[in-house]
Amino acid sequence: MNSPRLDDVRKTLINAALFWPVRLAPPNAWAGHIPFAAWLMAQLKPKTFVELGTHTGNSYLAMCQAVTESGLDTRCYAVDTWQGDAHASHYGEEIFIDLRNHHEPRYASFSNLMRMTFDEALEYFPDGSVDLLHIDGLHTYDAVKHDFDTWLPKLAPGAVVMFHDTNVRERDFGVWRLWGELKAKYPCNMEFDHSHGLGVLQITDESTGECLPWLAPESDIKQEMKQYFAALGRNLNERYYAEQKQITIDTISKDLAEHKQHVANLTDEMSRQMQHIQNLTPEVSGRDHKIADLGQYIADLAHHIANLELALQSREQDVSILAKDLSREVLLHEEQLADRDDTIADLTANLEECRQHIANMQQSRSWKVTAPLRLLISTIRPSPDTGAHLVAPPRGARRAKSLPAQAQPEDPDFNAAFYLANNRDIATLGVDPYLHFITYGKKEGRLGKLPDMEILGRLKPLNTARETVLIVGHEGTRTGAPVLTYNLVLALVAKYNVVVLFLGPGPMVQACHDAGATVLALKEKVRLAVNSTTADALIKSITDVITPKFAISNSVESRAVLSALSKLYIPTISLIHEFSIYVNSLGGIRESAMWSGQTVFSSRITLENAYANELHDLTSRKFPIIPQGRCVLPADGDDATKAADARRIRAAMRPEGFPADGLVMVGIGSVHLRKGVDLFLECAAQVHKRMPDLACRFVWIGDGYKPTTDSGYSMFLGDQVTRSDLEGLVSFVDEVSDLAAAYEEADLFLLTSRLDPLPNVAIEALSEGLPLVCFDKATGIADTLTEEGLGAYCVADYLDTKDFSDKVVALLESAELRETVRKKGLEISASSFDMARYIVQLEELAQQEIERSKQEHADVDTIVQSGLFNAGYYLPPDSGQHAAPIEDTIRTYVRTWASDVDLRKPMPGFHPGIYLEQHGVAAPHADPFADYIRAGQPKGPWNANLITPADAIEPVPPNLRIALHVHVFYRDLFSEIMQRLNQNETHVDLLISVTDEVGKAAVQEQLKNYTRGSVDVRLAPNRGRDIGPFLTEFGSKIQAEYDLIGHVHTKRTKHNEHAGRIWYRFLLDNLLGNKETRMADVILGRLANDPATGMIFPDDPNALGWSKNRPYADNLATSLDVQSLPEHFNFPMGTMFWAKVSTLKPVLDLGLAWDDYPEEPLPIDGTMLHALERLFPFAAQKSAQQLSLTYVPGVTR
Repeated sequence: MNSPRLDDVRKTLINAALFWPVRLAPPNAWAGHIPFAAWLMAQLKPKTFVELGTHTGNSYLAMCQAVTESGLDTRCYAVDTWQGDAHASHYGEEIFIDLRNHHEPRYASFSNLMRMTFDEALEYFPDGSVDLLHIDGLHTYDAVKHDFDTWLPKLAPGAVVMFHDTNVRERDFGVWRLWGELKAKYPCNMEFDHSHGLGVLQITDESTGECLPWLAPESDIKQEMKQYFAALGRNLNERYYAEQKQITIDTISKDLAEHKQHVANLTDEMSRQMQHIQNLTPEVSGRDHKIADLGQYIADLAHHIANLELALQSREQDVSILAKDLSREVLLHEEQLADRDDTIADLTANLEECRQHIANMQQSRSWKVTAPLRLLISTIRPSPDTGAHLVAPPRGARRAKSLPAQAQPEDPDFNAAFYLANNRDIATLGVDPYLHFITYGKKEGRLGKLPDMEILGRLKPLNTARETVLIVGHEGTRTGAPVLTYNLVLALVAKYNVVVLFLGPGPMVQACHDAGATVLALKEKVRLAVNSTTADALIKSITDVITPKFAISNSVESRAVLSALSKLYIPTISLIHEFSIYVNSLGGIRESAMWSGQTVFSSRITLENAYANELHDLTSRKFPIIPQGRCVLPADGDDATKAADARRIRAAMRPEGFPADGLVMVGIGSVHLRKGVDLFLECAAQVHKRMPDLACRFVWIGDGYKPTTDSGYSMFLGDQVTRSDLEGLVSFVDEVSDLAAAYEEADLFLLTSRLDPLPNVAIEALSEGLPLVCFDKATGIADTLTEEGLGAYCVADYLDTKDFSDKVVALLESAELRETVRKKGLEISASSFDMARYIVQLEELAQQEIERSKQEHADVDTIVQSGLFNAGYYLPPDSGQHAAPIEDTIRTYVRTWASDVDLRKPMPGFHPGIYLEQHGVAAPHADPFADYIRAGQPKGPWNANLITPADAIEPVPPNLRIALHVHVFYRDLFSEIMQRLNQNETHVDLLISVTDEVGKAAVQEQLKNYTRGSVDVRLAPNRGRDIGPFLTEFGSKIQAEYDLIGHVHTKRTKHNEHAGRIWYRFLLDNLLGNKETRMADVILGRLANDPATGMIFPDDPNALGWSKNRPYADNLATSLDVQSLPEHFNFPMGTMFWAKVSTLKPVLDLGLAWDDYPEEPLPIDGTMLHALERLFPFAAQKSAQQLSLTYVPGVTR
């Protein structure tokens, strides 16, 4: 007989079958255990998970993915050198780079890649802190035993440990041997034999209590689990291998065909050329220049082999075109000769009249007004000659010398003018655009031409008595956001000219046109990047013809057009319906918030989700929350189809013989895990168990239920129906054209979705008077019901099916309660989901943005005309925007400060935030830098005294005592600090802190020949990062022995190493200098000779504030006797600076001990150390000394 606990375990196993890893990379030895790993993570919910040996990351990334999908509060750590070993083989840096590039944008918020040995990582984890450990390093017996023994103290009571390769006995693998020993010692264990074997054991003893039920020695579920997860592993591997095999076959077949054709073309062309050369003789008169051309061609052939295929194809295309043209011309001439006698007199008489008529037409106002319309039509209508869809080249666009206009390739996917106009880097290089496109551009995701577009309706002439609104949708499918687009059209078309741009096809394209809008739609769904030249060109081709009063971007997936609209100063509102967790690219909501004038969320839950995942630094910005009204669907199907659908619904919900007073529960939506159909079935089972005599039915309406053909979700739902004895109680109805019959026949609407922002079917259900039950924290409907007083009856705890069933039972048992909830639901629907009021609120926001947009336009003009903006300082080195027009860069700057997203400074020595906070602006919503310019550039704390390499190096008095503290955590970076320091001439003592004896010995060896001062190397605990050693280890010595002190450290940014390297070099360039500059000498000379200057650090282009560190800062400010903390300020980002010791006295006097600092590992933000980093400048101000900032031209980050 099964125990209840094991039954609970069995119920959870279905989730493992639904898990599919986002990424798999060879080698694939671990893939067979991924379903178990995802299930284990969801069940254990560990606080800390550590993997020893990650390689390409199949196991680790799957575990991180499981953390995200299960919504766990788990910290994950992957420990590996990423250099390989005797068993995994040794490999290059590309393995780690590929892993990091996938890992960082998805999991860096809770996961760290710790590039070090397993032993080196031990110090970062307190004893008893690791809940789940996976050991997969070197597989010899001694190595794996060492790993287990050394990490055993780090394991929490009851922790689970996994060992891979327990079933491998070849070479010198020894995991099997250790596993045999550990099984005897730890009886709570299980071993999977598939995929090289995986041992799982729990660390238990008398003090830690009983083990997990499925690991217990007497558990009868183990064999089931082994067979179940072995089958899932096989399925995953077979599916993966099949996909990889097909990809390989397709690639090889394509390459082989191209290679064969290439060889054949080369052979034929070479044969023709050689034959042609042999036939040439010196006696042929007039051929000397052709012989010279051919000779030059042959000489160039060796240098242009990469272009040969293009040249041959182009020549064949030219010949084909010439042959067709010649044929047409012959026929034309024959017809003209036959008709000449009859028509020549008329042609002569009318020729001059036609010329005059054309000249008059081209000079007319109507011809000039319609020029943009003709340009747009050329982008969306085939040319009558070639059928190609082309965009007219911009004025002055360059053509590559090797591909003249008359030799454009007949490639339907390419237009040279478009390619050069939308890829400024290629235009700047002057390379052959088509050659670049086919060789590199396609692989890089560049578009060769504007995507084909269809247009329904006319852009001009629009009704001149009306203003125009532009709506942008990401696609035209019959789903949530596109249906809302259709309803926006229905509401706005009575008042405005409405133009809709769909970035993908679908039935809503025609529906919006039928509703009265002019519709443009890309014929293929294309994912465009924000701030891309392609999106710019697409929007400009439309706005050259129309001038929208405002634009609405409906869905975060439409965000690609936002920067283009912003650059044209079109007021834009973004409507966000999605949870950030399932937006296609993390950061999409942040991009929308940055480029939109207003970003509107449909529910509080989606806004809170965005705050948590993307907008954590914008919690003070109050985004509007406006739920949309009830949406209507366009007619789908004829009356006969609708009648048939209604009969199907009624037959499923109230079949023949079902009691008239029977109760029916309905759920609606696609059969998908997100919609929670399995939770719907579980609720049905619980209700039936508690009310077995109740005449009731549960009906799910939606497409996708195919249990006999779908081996995924549907198959398990079918099995759930059978095992839960729900046959005859539950029915599934495929998607229908009209849900009216379902609302009429149902008594309760069950919204069992796991994630569903504000589903229209729920709004419809409330509007039709159906009581509704849903889960808290899973849908915006729950917030509305709770706020309106129905939470106790209609909102269950998050995914708690028992609580959900309790509420369903309560409603089924009481007709009076159902009636009360029904009436209240109707009131809520009328008050909260009114489409007319929704439109009015959007119009009010748009009107606000019209005024703001005018102000931003004026601000950009002011900044451009001033010439003060420093694009080289403002733009990050790898932004890819350095070739963009300065106006576009300034537009980006103004938008960031208008939106509070990713703030940066417009020029060295000026902080817009300080100006805004302490000076203010004259006009509402004006940009602070533009206001500063218009105000005559007043002096104030927003101006920083700048120190540059061009400043004179002032002499330093010989009796001045100077030291530089260097914290060396990463020994490989220390030599660069010393190389840069040695470029300077000022004598500086060195105070060096290290964290281990090996590091101490290495540093002492490097400094044995240092002659410009004394050297003091000390061991310090790994607490307080670089600040702890500076203040606690050396603080008293610094105060007692020195006048000037510098502080640097071997900085590495593990969550983004590329950006970290740029930042590190930026700091060292500014504080120490490089081969061309002696910045340390310049800085020390200034500190020694200027009594007013107390602290100097780099002028970072980022304008960061307190972020998550304000609570820590407030506590420390009290100890420092700092009375108030502003929102905007300059501080040494990265905690590197030079200062007078007297300036730092308030911080040094804090007397911080080692225990005052947080333990490692630390988050990337939100600690007392990050707060201290920001408080150093306030110590300088407290001592009545000013800050100076450094600026090295050409150096930024």
